Amino acid sequence: MQFHAEPGPERTIALVTEYARDALGCDDAGVLLKVGGVVTTASATSPRVEESDRIQRETGEGPCFAASQTGELFRVDDTTLVTDWPEWAWAVSQMGIRSALGVPLRTNDRNYGALNLYSEQPKAFGEDEIAIAMIFGRHAAIALDGATKQESLGQAIDARKVIGQAQGIIMERYGVDADSAFNTLLRFSQNNNLKLRYVAEHIVEERGFPAIRPGAEPKAS
Repeated sequence: MQFHAEPGPERTIALVTEYARDALGCDDAGVLLKVGGVVTTASATSPRVEESDRIQRETGEGPCFAASQTGELFRVDDTTLVTDWPEWAWAVSQMGIRSALGVPLRTNDRNYGALNLYSEQPKAFGEDEIAIAMIFGRHAAIALDGATKQESLGQAIDARKVIGQAQGIIMERYGVDADSAFNTLLRFSQNNNLKLRYVAEHIVEERGFPAIRPGAEPKAS
């Protein structure tokens, strides 16, 4: 998988989220990381992923939070029927989330957190999807293990904030959605061999992309 070669944790985490959503064909994805004993959202494909994470952290309910704590996989087939986590299930069902999968991000000696997968369809994650998700989670954990140490995970979370700000600037300037804005950032970073955080910080501070040549600026997809 391509993210094994990514140089920093912030780009690794961003790619884990993007690839997981595409690989599983689900509607949303996110990554919950354990940093210093605290679980926090490190990446999310939509605001409802962040809201789901917030509810899980505050209530201690939900498959993704459970996966981040135990290192085990948890599946919810239908949030309108689930009884194990009633408060979380009711809240996310109102957002249109019907099924969810919490996939542990763990290596042999460390549990990094969880990869969170969400679908608007009930029973979206069957045995085939679970098998793929577990393999994906294992690769993602190995990539994270190679990309970061505990202290740099905190830096990755800080990077996520500035990346989100840069996304907002691109969305406003080009009139595109969040996915297109992120893809524009990622493509510029990769094509020009620049760290994603550096590109995002430059956009936030200078209101424009770093100039690779005079006047160079990519078009949003």
